[in-house]
Amino acid sequence: MKNIYLYLSVIAFLITIASCEDELIQERLDDNPLVGADAPLEATPGNADFTSYVSFGNSLTAGLMDAALYDRGQQSSFANLLGARFELAGGGTFQLPDINAANGFNVTLNDFSDPTNATFGRFFLDLSIPGPRPFIGGDPITPFAGDNASVSNMGVPGMRLIELTANGYGLLNGFYGRFALDPSSTSVLEQGLARNPTFMTFWLGNNDALTWATGGGVGPIGIDDQGAPDPSNDLQPNALVSTTSFNADLQGSLDAIFGSNPSMQGVILNVPNVTLIPFFQAVQWNAIPLDAATATAANAGYAGYNAILQALTNPALGPLALSAEEVALRQISFSAGNNAIVVSDNNLTDITNAVNSLVSLGMVTSEQATSLAPLAQARQLKSAQDLPGLIPFGLPAEIVTLGAGAVLGTLADPNNPASIIGVGVPLGDQFTLTVDEIGLLLQRIGAFNAAIAAQANSREGLVLFDANSFFTGIAINGGIQSSGLNYTPDFSPNGVFSTDGIHPNPAGHAILTNELIQLINTSFNSNLPLYDASAFTTVLTE
Repeated sequence: MKNIYLYLSVIAFLITIASCEDELIQERLDDNPLVGADAPLEATPGNADFTSYVSFGNSLTAGLMDAALYDRGQQSSFANLLGARFELAGGGTFQLPDINAANGFNVTLNDFSDPTNATFGRFFLDLSIPGPRPFIGGDPITPFAGDNASVSNMGVPGMRLIELTANGYGLLNGFYGRFALDPSSTSVLEQGLARNPTFMTFWLGNNDALTWATGGGVGPIGIDDQGAPDPSNDLQPNALVSTTSFNADLQGSLDAIFGSNPSMQGVILNVPNVTLIPFFQAVQWNAIPLDAATATAANAGYAGYNAILQALTNPALGPLALSAEEVALRQISFSAGNNAIVVSDNNLTDITNAVNSLVSLGMVTSEQATSLAPLAQARQLKSAQDLPGLIPFGLPAEIVTLGAGAVLGTLADPNNPASIIGVGVPLGDQFTLTVDEIGLLLQRIGAFNAAIAAQANSREGLVLFDANSFFTGIAINGGIQSSGLNYTPDFSPNGVFSTDGIHPNPAGHAILTNELIQLINTSFNSNLPLYDASAFTTVLTE
């Protein structure tokens, strides 16, 4: 078992390097210009009015990538790329709230409550792992050096739909506070509307589901169909927002936007199926490699646990007794080869009280009960073959987050070699999405997207871009072709995602922008030129 940490570290940041010629990889890693040299310099607006373009959104709109907001990401954002094309068709200048940061502030590793302490900058692809590695020495979040009133990109990393209209949001989110008209009173929506937009893009709702998902589904859940939604739950930053609140926030925001300009035109984007992005696909459910001897030893260690589970079906335990189905689900076993990760699942019955009852019945010793405490809600992850509930979602197995790579294979107790996390000690629930959590997440995303589609259908001048189908297609088709090149659904040198496993890289933004341009050209009879995606980098290796 001594090599398991090294092995799992590689698994956790697994990069599928698609086969391609060396010169193609080098071309994508070179510092290419933002726009291809042969890009057309003329465009026509058709029926669209690009006079003043404002983009409302979160980190995807802001251009955050590699877990940081930095210069290259901002400049490569689909909003900025669209703004440049709109300018060719008579639109005004699209102003970014320039971050002036080469490496940015890592939102995953730094303490967000102290934006001046930028210990870590963006991730980069370290090919020796291969995987992401952060720059040591990032850039603090500093005030925008330009005119705050001129900012056109209202994309704010971390923002949820409910926060678009929150007055004083700049005091809570430094990425907005740095360019807010008044951090203590202005809302993002209010500031965007002060630009008198004639055309907009609106992409919010991702974080209303994604933040809960990246935290392994341990955050609060806004309830819809089981009773009135709990507003206190929906307000929590790591909540899975209720459909009721989401619908109200969406309706209110769009009413305000179209109320400010009844002739408003624009594109609204829906919420992707986030379970298919690299953050949830890079670490496999069965990432535990064991030889035959180690598997035998692990099985011996779990023999008592498995036996006690069977004892917990005893009717004498009354309501504390486990069902045969749950006992079968919770049995733990290993064999030579790759094995399912042992996890803690908060949807399982906590067996603590039931085990204590066995102690009182003389069936279990107090010492055995104490040793079982870490396994109170333990089981192994399952594949679709063993858990048919996954099949309707089209997923091969339950999900492990990318963040699990930091703890899988390490020792929970440095003095106990048997306390390997994921084998002898369950991986924390915050690092997994079980079948129940996946089902709830996808149900909620479906409800969000139904509301978004209804709004698009009911408002003249507003067209829907199906970002869900776009990103799902990339995942299930194994990539996408653009500018004559094949791009893969990962953060390899051929991929469309950045090294955080969530946000597109510059090439990914260019491909997304081209899809949006084609929709705009069709919907508004405009003639905006596409970008050459090959002129954009994918991931950076330094």
